[in-house]
Amino acid sequence: MDDFFEKAPKFYTFILTSDDYSFLSRRVKRRVAAGLTTSFQQDYQLSAVDAQMGVNFLIDSTLTLFRLYITGQLDLSLPDFKQRLVTLNMRGLQGFLNDFRG
Repeated sequence: MDDFFEKAPKFYTFILTSDDYSFLSRRVKRRVAAGLTTSFQQDYQLSAVDAQMGVNFLIDSTLTLFRLYITGQLDLSLPDFKQRLVTLNMRGLQGFLNDFRG
């Protein structure tokens, strides 16, 4: 997602922050989640419910953090933001705390 954001930041900023077009981001999210759920279920031998929960958690968390970043609520450089996002998505909160705790 961050590659797409880098290529068209104004468009994605508008779509992710506009109340008028939130229906589009929800529609895209549903389609992406459906495809990823199937992949998670097969690749990680998860039940359909567990795959759906995991995928929706990743998507919703990532989109929320992107919204915070693009609206200037996170005082981070893009590389620092990406590093934290990847850590949270790949290693969870415990990994994030281990890497970034003061």
